[in-house]
Amino acid sequence: MKQTTFARALTVMLSVLLGVSPGLSTVALAEELEANNNNELSTLDVLEQEDASTQDESNVQVLQELDAESEANQELENVPEPGLVSDQEPVLDQEQDDIQVVAQSDPGSQEGTATSIELIEDTQQQKSASNKSINVQTESESASVTPVLSASGYAQGKGAIKATKTTGGVTIGSKQSGTSLTGIKLSLSDGAITYKAYAQKAGWQKQKASGELAGNKGTGKLLGAVKIELSDDLSQDWSIRYRCYVQSKGWLGWAADGAVAGITDNSGRVVNAIEVRIVPKDSTSARGGGKAWIDAGLTASAHVEGTGWQAQKSGYNIRIGTTGKSLRLEALKISRSDGIDVAGNIVYKAHVQNTGWQGKRSNGRVAGTIGQGLRVEAISVQLTGELGQQYDIWYRVHASGAGWLAWASNGSNAGTEGLSLQIEAIQLALVRKGSNMPSQKGQNISIPFITKSNVRYAAEVSGTWTTWKKDGKNVGSAKTGAVKKLKMVTDGQLAGSIKYSVRPSGLGWQKYVSNGAVAQKSNKSFQAIRVKLTGELGRVYNVWYRCYVKGYGWTGWAKNGATCGSVDADKPITAVRVCLRSRALDAPGSTANTCFKPFTSGDKELDKILDTIVKNVTGTGSDALRKGYDYVSSFPYRSGSKWPSGSWKTWSVGFAKEMYNNHSGNCYRYASLMCWIARRLGYDAKVISGEVLAYASGRSAHGWCEIKIDGKTYVLDPDLQWEIPSRSFYLKTYDNAPVYYYK
Repeated sequence: MKQTTFARALTVMLSVLLGVSPGLSTVALAEELEANNNNELSTLDVLEQEDASTQDESNVQVLQELDAESEANQELENVPEPGLVSDQEPVLDQEQDDIQVVAQSDPGSQEGTATSIELIEDTQQQKSASNKSINVQTESESASVTPVLSASGYAQGKGAIKATKTTGGVTIGSKQSGTSLTGIKLSLSDGAITYKAYAQKAGWQKQKASGELAGNKGTGKLLGAVKIELSDDLSQDWSIRYRCYVQSKGWLGWAADGAVAGITDNSGRVVNAIEVRIVPKDSTSARGGGKAWIDAGLTASAHVEGTGWQAQKSGYNIRIGTTGKSLRLEALKISRSDGIDVAGNIVYKAHVQNTGWQGKRSNGRVAGTIGQGLRVEAISVQLTGELGQQYDIWYRVHASGAGWLAWASNGSNAGTEGLSLQIEAIQLALVRKGSNMPSQKGQNISIPFITKSNVRYAAEVSGTWTTWKKDGKNVGSAKTGAVKKLKMVTDGQLAGSIKYSVRPSGLGWQKYVSNGAVAQKSNKSFQAIRVKLTGELGRVYNVWYRCYVKGYGWTGWAKNGATCGSVDADKPITAVRVCLRSRALDAPGSTANTCFKPFTSGDKELDKILDTIVKNVTGTGSDALRKGYDYVSSFPYRSGSKWPSGSWKTWSVGFAKEMYNNHSGNCYRYASLMCWIARRLGYDAKVISGEVLAYASGRSAHGWCEIKIDGKTYVLDPDLQWEIPSRSFYLKTYDNAPVYYYK
């Protein structure tokens, strides 16, 4: 019955579509088709034999019979019926659609027909579609067998725990409180699997494979996150997906194929369970659900002198820049990591050399400068929005010479200001509110931000204490009496002391005193001092000091415990200057001749001669050097003396004795005796063997004495002084000397 009805309906539809009136009645034609289902005569041939003039009438009759047939047979209720518009010709577009639907629903009925090219193509397309579905099924059946996952785990205080089966996968652990995972093991029935565990406050461990333990057996750090991957051959067809159940957060979103799942913010929140599934590569299951990874993480990078931008660092506790290389940090960028699960930004600013504090930056914008060679000296970092409500940002800097300073947090300053110290490295840490300060390991300074410290000092001169002075100002003067007592203190936030000692005449060095105590309790004038810093003060600063020594003048700047003044010359100090300068800065002035100390030649005969000259001619006063110069330049010139060769310290000893014993000599003898008198008085002097311009033309060989005082180099030339008395050759610089000297 079903076949008869279907054949009749098909015949009617074909007739309407082709617009023909078959000679046979519609019923007869249907019966003929039913009796001979494989008739080689095509439907189109049958239709072409009919008289076209009876087309409309036959169509109406066919429709009427079809309606009657439909009411009697409910089995045709799903077959679309040809549509007409009033008494018009059939709407071909609508009827063609209906035919395509019928043909697709039963492609077997098209066999042996050639109604139109379109119909044949539709049939072929449908067959291709059928074949494709079969092929997909075949490929699925022929693909590797679904890998079966085995899993187990470890929990704190419980040791080994079994995994439970879930829909399409397994769960290690339990959502119930009291289960804190510490490790996992995974393996497959077919193929390889690799995985890594993140231990809270310890970081990522080494990768494990197929049955190896990632994490620990319940006695170590808690597990915070995982990464899981399938081998290359399996990953072509399959995907491994996993998620973590976190205390106070519930199930996080799904991660897949090596991505991070869990929590790495070191907040102490517990991972209670991990669910793992293996699904086909294109499966839409086990996806979404929100963030799979929560991380109190930062990303940051530094622009370093001579290097440029370093590789970006990421994590909850990171360092950027360098240490131990004396390279300035010139710029930085900081941003939040994608794993942070709350809204808000990281805002930061930098204090830059010659500029001061710049404006605030955020979201990875550059703070500092690039290409200008300017150091960053201090920073400030803070959090905004919900991020700032739930987390603290800690940071510290490694300053040149000082090392790691203390931690600052949440917008306070870290670094230095007014010290010209460069930041070389920065450490940043993002932690949950209420967590402890990061480790202070390596810290050299107990405060995070250093501003300029000063030293203050006072002296007793001629029985009266001076007012407090600082920053290199004088206590006493060249014209006052001797300094007999001294005291010093420092201000500022740094821990440590300033210590000082004096050397009174005939008493030797006294014990160090500190922080305002009076040095030297006798009433004798002192001839030298030493000053030094301890603790944090000494890590950040150098202490510089100089003295005015009667008869010699100002010494050069000494520092950090070196002797300054005079020794064994019986010369009192009449003035003192002291200052603190960061270790990044040079001395405030010349460092030459920090201590006037009489030199000995090592030759007994010459040293005896020099003692006689100092005692009877020059003395040790402020004019001793001039008296010695006048003494030597009074000797007459005598030619024919031996010329020097080799080191001046060797030949000058004999030449000086000749000049003294003969009371005459050439330029080298003048220079030698003058040099050794100056050295006996405590000056840094030597003999130069060179040339000067000759009277006639060209150059003439010549010798003179060169001396350094207060960092400057001078000429002493008693020979030319005797020959040209109208001009002065005493303490002349090379630029101001009456003649040009060639060294």
